[in-house]
Amino acid sequence: MNREKEIALEEKRTSMNIALSSEDKVFLKVYAAQHNTSVAAVIHDCIEKLRKEVPERG
Repeated sequence: MNREKEIALEEKRTSMNIALSSEDKVFLKVYAAQHNTSVAAVIHDCIEKLRKEVPERG
């Protein structure tokens, strides 16, 4: 099963608009394509790494 399907099964998704520089947008799209995944999956992986590093607030 590919990464996008795994993520979709793990959680319900919502959409979000973000502002990026043109260079960052190109980098994300190229990186995702080179790794045979989506930009959403790349961002999800980054968030998962941050969650492990930063304790939850509450």
